[in-house]
Amino acid sequence: MGNSYVSGKSTSQGFYRQHEPNYAPTFDSHSMIFEPSNAYMNWPITSDPECEHDGTVFLTLGNYQYGQLLHKRPREITQNMPNDICMETLCHPLIQSNGVRCSNQNIRMIECGIAQTFLVTIDNLVYVSGNNFFGQLGLNHAKTVYEPVRLNFAFDSQIIEVVCSQFHTLFLTAKGSVYVCGYNYYSQLSSLSENWVMEPTLLKDLDTIHHVYSGQRFTLFQTHDGTILLNGDIEETNLPVNRKPVFIQDPTDPIRRVACGDCHFVILTQLGRVYVCGRNYSGALGLGHTEDVFEVTELKYKEIVNTESIIVDVQCGDSHTMFRTRDGHIYGCGYNTKGQLGIPGFEKENFVSTVTDLKIHEYTGRRITDVRCGRECTVFLSDKNEIFISGQLWRDQCFQHKPTKFHHPIFEKKNICSMAVGGYHMIIYLEDKFIKDYSIEFEDEINATYQIKLSNITSIESFIDGIEKHAKLERKSRKQVYYLVWNTNFNRFEFICNIRTIPSQCFIKRMIGTLSEVVSRIEPSYNVDSFVGM
Repeated sequence: MGNSYVSGKSTSQGFYRQHEPNYAPTFDSHSMIFEPSNAYMNWPITSDPECEHDGTVFLTLGNYQYGQLLHKRPREITQNMPNDICMETLCHPLIQSNGVRCSNQNIRMIECGIAQTFLVTIDNLVYVSGNNFFGQLGLNHAKTVYEPVRLNFAFDSQIIEVVCSQFHTLFLTAKGSVYVCGYNYYSQLSSLSENWVMEPTLLKDLDTIHHVYSGQRFTLFQTHDGTILLNGDIEETNLPVNRKPVFIQDPTDPIRRVACGDCHFVILTQLGRVYVCGRNYSGALGLGHTEDVFEVTELKYKEIVNTESIIVDVQCGDSHTMFRTRDGHIYGCGYNTKGQLGIPGFEKENFVSTVTDLKIHEYTGRRITDVRCGRECTVFLSDKNEIFISGQLWRDQCFQHKPTKFHHPIFEKKNICSMAVGGYHMIIYLEDKFIKDYSIEFEDEINATYQIKLSNITSIESFIDGIEKHAKLERKSRKQVYYLVWNTNFNRFEFICNIRTIPSQCFIKRMIGTLSEVVSRIEPSYNVDSFVGM
């Protein structure tokens, strides 16, 4: 409330940028300057898209009464502040203190919760802002933080995932360690006995974890072999469970993504299979009924929507679920009370219990390349660098019962790289138009290697075409050809079609075969030893 990686890498609803010590970072120009004498970040904010900056900006939108938009509330409306206050500002990452640059930092991850925001830098520093009533910011107090402040805590290694729930937060490090903070009344923070965990606390008796996910009263841990462990009270019966195995992945069809709603979760595999579990009063499981399902059940969507294209992404709001297929079609189910499904024909219906073709491409006239869910809204990113919003992005906003285009002048000059969507706020990551030079170590399907240099690349498609031209590769059916980039953070490959930015120096591999064959050939590289030894 994330990018997809091989073996299910997901960063909830925020975005993640890979940092490579030996390679040029994907975000090598996104310099941030912090004030060293103060824990707070002095973000400059403006509504002027012409303001000078370093090439990267964050456009913030939504409710900001708790400081979740990374800047202070205007002093004159601090008292009796209404919920419908919404500020649209540009936060430029280049920060100066009295005109003098201080230590450089780079943001590599932003995650949004219901009313809080987390920033993680390359140097593994964490900055937090927003609602802290339950200690979910990990600051050892329960006061609201109205602008980003540094979390004074040393994790055992690089943070690779931050998952924000309404009342608690999970941190996953590169060593597979899980740290937690916030409200623990439903035992959603696993084995800890305290109801309130005010600062990040290591779960010491936990084996190596590869991914973490969270709903409101429950959390999920994914182990190295793809087993999903459930903690907390997903059934809302006040009878919590602790590390209960609820799903074991098929080694030939690993998990691509797990998405969590308020009290349900959805598992998506590499071959496009979908499994659902949880409360179903809203129809968010898409099974055609509203009965709760607490045993993981396969959702056979192809029999319902009559499509040959597989689902490649799934996102969950509070009580609705959105699916995106490889060909850009959008399907959904669950509550539509605020128009979050984007289907005007259901304005008088409270929910849709069956996976339904939402015909988003007809309303927008565009191919959808990314979908994110807020608590009661859905945000769509098109292939034309456009954003469409349906539902209620911020409280007391007029409902958008069909996808409505959100435009800002900055979109004319910058590419939308990713979006972090919280409960009632959104942060859009923008950078200069995609033109880049590459130095590539390339290996084809017969293990022949090439050193390739590409200039003035403007898209992923031109990147792949440039490789095939310079390596004089025989063109194959695109369905049989897969390009993978080596991710040094996780010591494994990720599909190039699942990422938006490629490091300017990288290792690329070309593989031919079916998707399951490719996955089975690279899956052995995902072992615990290589993961922990990073």
